[in-house]
Amino acid sequence: MNTLKMTIVIAWRNLWRSKVRSAVVVLAMAVGIWAGIFLSGFSLGMNEQRTDSALSTYLGYAQVHPNGWSEEPLVNLFIPNLKEVEEASKQIPDYVAHTSRLNITGMASSARGSAGVMISGIDPARDTLVCDLNTRLVEGEYFPPSERVSYAYVGTALAEKLKLQLGDWITFDFQNVDGYSAGSRYYIAGMFKTVSSAYDKSTVQVLRSDLTRDIEAQEGVAHEIIYKLADKESSREWAEKLSAEFPDLEVESWQEVSPELGYADDMMAVSLYIFIGIILFAITFGILNTMLMAILERKRELGMLMAIGMNKRRTFGMIVLETLFLGTVGAPVGILLGHLTIVSTASTGMDLSSVGEGLNAYGMDSIVYPVPVPDYYFGIALMVVVMTLLASLYPAFKALKLNPVEAIRSV
Repeated sequence: MNTLKMTIVIAWRNLWRSKVRSAVVVLAMAVGIWAGIFLSGFSLGMNEQRTDSALSTYLGYAQVHPNGWSEEPLVNLFIPNLKEVEEASKQIPDYVAHTSRLNITGMASSARGSAGVMISGIDPARDTLVCDLNTRLVEGEYFPPSERVSYAYVGTALAEKLKLQLGDWITFDFQNVDGYSAGSRYYIAGMFKTVSSAYDKSTVQVLRSDLTRDIEAQEGVAHEIIYKLADKESSREWAEKLSAEFPDLEVESWQEVSPELGYADDMMAVSLYIFIGIILFAITFGILNTMLMAILERKRELGMLMAIGMNKRRTFGMIVLETLFLGTVGAPVGILLGHLTIVSTASTGMDLSSVGEGLNAYGMDSIVYPVPVPDYYFGIALMVVVMTLLASLYPAFKALKLNPVEAIRSV
């Protein structure tokens, strides 16, 4: 025990005999780990905001469609047992609210252009319980009472493309339930802006009752049901329970409706370790160089220790410990700095308005709130230990090959 303690003390003192060189390696490791942790928290925060925004704006936590909808969303393909599904879904734990919608594709036209759009017929009273598009209006009022005018709400990106303003009229052309061409004029009562410019450019909201009339369908029909649940993580299990009761319907969680959102977190986790691994791999060469220089400078000293009886096992262990100390000092500092940086920016956010349009194209907000990633700290610490241990092997074997007599005579 005394021998091990002595070896540890000697290794620690040897490490700081060249304070500047050791400090540079420790600082490089700390900065690299800090950068990796902060970038990971930043990326995870960005992805989490993107997911939450999509769920709260238009995607919902789970969706129900008639069988065959995913292959070909026909206008006359309605959910056959709508009321029964709505009532049954309320009995499944974690249910919060739902809204039923009509969704048809059509052509939106103004006096200055046209574009293909998805026309969504909603019930505002129920839709606001599930989605928050009403809070994202930049102009107008959300479905004010009216018996004479059919209101339409368009995204700012679509309004810009068609050169629409509040109070203008927009014409929709589509097919009715019998397959014939139909159309209707709507009054632009409001414009919304979400974090997804693609959604803003392709989606229009109207009253479900107005769209039901225009496509000449029966009252109360719907193409989809969107659900809000208590927990987004349990949505897959919740959807499976509802699907078991209605196997003739397409019941999907948000991960299945939009798999790229579901995969993003897993991709981020893998990317974190790859990024940190690359940083540590680069720093390993710095550690390797530091230890080789230390052995070269202490060649005579190591020869003296071997000559007075220090065996190869203790010499090997001393070099390995010196290398590990570099990692055990640099890693905690880097992890602490990364965590503190994320915590300090998590509440205020980071304003990326200068590249906001590019972020919006991918459904991301221009203000990003990083999130702490403590689940990865142990993995990072383990990677540091492994990489520094590997970096210690070559210098340690190099020290073992020293000839004590020749080493003592060296200058």
